[in-house]
Amino acid sequence: MIGAPWGSIWELAKGKLTKLEKMKELTAIMIEDNADPDGESRDNRNLGVLPNEETQKLTADDIHKMRSEGASGESIISALVERSVTFKDKTSFSKEKWIKRKQNKYLTILEIIRPTSFTLCRGYFMKTPKKICGLRSDTISQILTLSNVYANQSVICYEECTGLLVGSIAERLAGYGNLFHLYDGDHPAVGIVRFFNFSAEERAIIQSISFANLDRFLNHIEDEILDEDVSKYKIDKQKDILEKRESKFKKRQELAELIRNHFNGGVDSIIIAMKSEPPFSLIQALFPFLAPSGSLVVYAPYLEYLIPCFQVLRDSEAVVNIRLSETWLRQYQVLPRRTHPFMNMSGGGGYLLTGNKIKGDFGAGKFKEYIEKKSIQYTYNSHKKSTSQPPQKKLKHEAK
Repeated sequence: MIGAPWGSIWELAKGKLTKLEKMKELTAIMIEDNADPDGESRDNRNLGVLPNEETQKLTADDIHKMRSEGASGESIISALVERSVTFKDKTSFSKEKWIKRKQNKYLTILEIIRPTSFTLCRGYFMKTPKKICGLRSDTISQILTLSNVYANQSVICYEECTGLLVGSIAERLAGYGNLFHLYDGDHPAVGIVRFFNFSAEERAIIQSISFANLDRFLNHIEDEILDEDVSKYKIDKQKDILEKRESKFKKRQELAELIRNHFNGGVDSIIIAMKSEPPFSLIQALFPFLAPSGSLVVYAPYLEYLIPCFQVLRDSEAVVNIRLSETWLRQYQVLPRRTHPFMNMSGGGGYLLTGNKIKGDFGAGKFKEYIEKKSIQYTYNSHKKSTSQPPQKKLKHEAK
């Protein structure tokens, strides 16, 4: 499959992958072979009265034997149709649904899909929505639209979505502009970004910065080259170590200059997505770095997180066009004579707080307080981890 084009379809059968020219319409073929002129209007509600042993003559042992002999999924489904007592009495709609269920069970079809914010969000939302804060694809589209993200923009992003929102913003910037990803702790949690398959130019605009380093850069606290004793290494290795150290120091200085230019001048958009705690203190800390007329977008899965933020921002008169909204999506099945909403749907897609900044002093001096608060939390957590000891196992004679 390496090197195959996007959208190509493969089938796994007999332990081998075979490329298909197009998706097999097995459902239509089987329904056509068992066509019934009254199949759409017949009442088939009484077909489920019989037990499974009487409706299907093909047993599980027979299916296991066919699989061990290398039978394809199509052959198994065809045998199930032939040995089914009630299949011919079903309506055409019921036949189609029945065959599709068997296809999902006995056919292994693979399609190579291009990784985008939509496809990755859909996959994670279906499997592990907690990793992405319950973000849906329609919510991400609203975030990108309301934050006015496009090429050559400068964006500050703080998110707890394992990198999905960072990758979506970088995808919209398309390698032009600057994306400052802020994070807590020692390392950024952006594992999903690598699945976007970005080029080197698209990855270069993502600058992941911890709050501790951001405070150092903004306050002109310059780093010094560590005077580590390199005499213990060989002469050739000493030169490589010194060159790498100087290169790293130079890149760090360039990053500090880039951050000071954009943060002091004001960025175009601030995007926040949080689920661990209310985002009010973070909004106050980052708001002074937003340029006038810049867009502020805050996402939270809980309404209670955003109501205090909405009230304070509205009363401060620092934001215009402020809005607190809930994202809602309902999918429809569109088929002949069967158009209706999906039976199963997500109950909610989170809440968005949006607005545009006007000149004001809201949040002035709050960044330093936020950094100090975070540093106290880090110190407390690290001390707690270092002092905590695992419980000792009791001996057998002590367990009594």
